[in-house]
Amino acid sequence: MSFSQALLVVLAVFLAARPSNAFAAARFLHGDRTVAPEESQSARPPAPRGGPGADESSPSGRIRGRVMIGDSMQPARRATVRLTSSSLREPRAITTDLEGRFDFTLLPPGRYSVAASKAGYLGLAAGQTRPSMAPQSIRLADRQEIDSVALFIFRGGAVEGRVVDEFGEPLANASVTVLQSLFRQGRRRLVAAGQRAQTNDLGEYRVFALTPGLYVVSASVPPGMPETENASQTLGEDPSGMAPVFFPGTTELAEATPVTVSAGQTVSSINLAMLGTRLARVSGMAVDRQGAPIASGSVSAIPRGRAQNGFSRSAALRPDGQFRITGLAPGDYTLVASARVAPPAGGATAGSTVRPETSIAIVTIDGNDIDGVRLTPLVPGSVRGRIVFDDGGDVGRRPQPASVRVLAEAIDPDDAVLGQFGVPAEAGTDFRFTLQVPPVALTLRAITMGASGGGWFVSAVRASGVDITESGFVVKPGEGLSGVEIELTSRPTEVHGLVAIGSTLAPGTFVAVFPEDPARWSVSGQGAFQLTRTNDVGRYLLRGLRPGRYFAVAVPDIDEANWMAPEFLETIRRDATAFALTRGEEKQINLRARLP
Repeated sequence: MSFSQALLVVLAVFLAARPSNAFAAARFLHGDRTVAPEESQSARPPAPRGGPGADESSPSGRIRGRVMIGDSMQPARRATVRLTSSSLREPRAITTDLEGRFDFTLLPPGRYSVAASKAGYLGLAAGQTRPSMAPQSIRLADRQEIDSVALFIFRGGAVEGRVVDEFGEPLANASVTVLQSLFRQGRRRLVAAGQRAQTNDLGEYRVFALTPGLYVVSASVPPGMPETENASQTLGEDPSGMAPVFFPGTTELAEATPVTVSAGQTVSSINLAMLGTRLARVSGMAVDRQGAPIASGSVSAIPRGRAQNGFSRSAALRPDGQFRITGLAPGDYTLVASARVAPPAGGATAGSTVRPETSIAIVTIDGNDIDGVRLTPLVPGSVRGRIVFDDGGDVGRRPQPASVRVLAEAIDPDDAVLGQFGVPAEAGTDFRFTLQVPPVALTLRAITMGASGGGWFVSAVRASGVDITESGFVVKPGEGLSGVEIELTSRPTEVHGLVAIGSTLAPGTFVAVFPEDPARWSVSGQGAFQLTRTNDVGRYLLRGLRPGRYFAVAVPDIDEANWMAPEFLETIRRDATAFALTRGEEKQINLRARLP
């Protein structure tokens, strides 16, 4: 049974227990307003206040439900259910009983996330029908009891086979990685999926808990342990090794044969033959911004490219800044040297971050040793700005400054290894921030945390009045970007509606929203693209799209990992509905699903 068939069985059983949706279909045809996902929860009304034994200060809310195995509709016994919320001091977790039921009691009001998991299965959260979908929170009022929260787990797919050397002998301790093709940040990349497996003494491996999709299987053999004594090469070292390969046995990604995995399916006999190669060394010196050797720290050689399946190698820096890294298979690498620094005695200054001295170089290994590489200092720039609010001046509704963090993200994932960002800068008491960043293409975002940070969205990022939310920016080495404003809003845009196939409402149907302008298709992010699925009565809800013009389209099935690829968007735009969104606008758009 395929994942889609299993999902239809789940929905059919669920809908069979509900009243007829003929009235809902009539509402679709007449364009009535829909409700948010939380409103469709089966819930008891809040218990009356007062009465004998009532305690206004004691939490008395309740969330309970059942976890089912989606492809068989059997109860998920001894599954783990986790409940998280900013209203709780710490997450809660319980184990389902023999009927798959769970029951959380004594809950304060707030928004909750509920998710199920079990070893060997794909766990889903409330509102999810596939792991890659965004979960939906459950809104719990004071003294409210919410019943019948339905959670599902599915047995994941698996890939198994053997890894042998160039002579056909089994290879023990080889590392096997299953890579999934994802379209992210305007480009296609391969990223690791599931857990990396290691072959046994017979060369056998098994990678499990895979979601349905198309995968590339890669194997690599880690070289020997790096030298530790002054990072010098030991006498008589054997430089031979094995290059990472893709199934069925090629070093070229373009020649790899993809493997299709269905829900719960085990794909066998995915065997890989390794290829012998010469492992090279790279040596050189790392210097700081003053031209002096970096006397304490380490250097790492990190593989570049779309397939993040190679092993990184590291070595210590000697007192004269020299380094030597061995055991590198052919490929492109980023060499990153980081100085070892002690934290300031008084701690970091509020509103800024302290970065270590970093030097880099990019090298291409073709089997030959490379000596005399000079790692040049990566001179960071600075971004200074403030958080502003679209709240009509209501200061009392704003989050606390300590709950706001600002961080920069690399547009090119290969730049993320530079280590100059990722640690958020805390906004000061006046919501101003300073962030040190490397001279690469970046985007900015702000995250809010804690009880005071809920419900806020980034509506725009501007530099000197110019919108850079999607285009990003580059700060030149040693220079700065000032006058940056990150605008947060508690009134995000909202698009909702009903989806039908013919005259029948269509539960479980995908709704994709993407920019009308193809020039924006190279931009990734929640502000420009959103994907959701209709609930049990065919309703959908999307929040937080940036103002602009969009297409909306409903389809029965979609490749969630690659739906943002321009070539796919081109195929569905002709069936899409065009619409415009203004700041804070709420719009209803009813859709008819496009049949396969």
